[in-house]
Amino acid sequence: MRLESGDLDRPFHIASIDKVMTATLVARLLEEGRLLFDSPLGDLLPRSVTDGLPAAPGFDVARDVTVEHLLTHTSGLPDIFLPPRGQTSEASLRRVVATPDRRWTRAELLAAAHTMSAVGRPGERFHYSDTAYLLLGRVAEEVGGDAYATLLQRYVFTPAGMTRTCVPFDDACDQARLDGLDIAPLWIRGSELSRRMALTLGWGGVVATAADLVRFQQALHGGRLVSPSTSPTSRGDVTGCDPESTTAQAR
Repeated sequence: MRLESGDLDRPFHIASIDKVMTATLVARLLEEGRLLFDSPLGDLLPRSVTDGLPAAPGFDVARDVTVEHLLTHTSGLPDIFLPPRGQTSEASLRRVVATPDRRWTRAELLAAAHTMSAVGRPGERFHYSDTAYLLLGRVAEEVGGDAYATLLQRYVFTPAGMTRTCVPFDDACDQARLDGLDIAPLWIRGSELSRRMALTLGWGGVVATAADLVRFQQALHGGRLVSPSTSPTSRGDVTGCDPESTTAQAR
């Protein structure tokens, strides 16, 4: 058997690996006293963000969904990128391929969940949800007082020594900036989308090198980003990893 690896210093879309970084950012903000794991979303986000998000009968997202629920994929919120069977989403990966030049805003992404149904009651069961991590990004901005990409740079990338990592598909990106990126190809359902505006769909999507990912893991597990007691890895499988969204969809 022969195993080969690519260029450790060429940036690539890390897909759902960035959820671990989002969770780390949230843990840092918790250590600064900005929030609690059991804080309900209504204490952290304006109603304009939570209104319209689907909830099980008798439940309300603002009142009953907590930061912990979002982190652990137990919020009951459906996944807008990979909708549950029988549901549809304007922001599904299938539709993204059909509109590769569309720019997505955070409000549009969260609004895509408004026509969907909850997949369970908060805390009831695990169900992988990109929607939950979009909300965590908004929570970080609200309590951290800055843009999500800026907060990641301040709390994660810089202290971990990740010098080749960035968030290029933020609200400020334009096609000229994306065209100039040195980045590995990204194939989704037969279309190469590595520099297409449609990847604003993964708002906050991180581009990194393999070497920088090693630096991140070393800093996280070495206690240089958050203390071991609040580390995302100490709370069980808080981020999950959807193989369909990170591997099969990238073929």
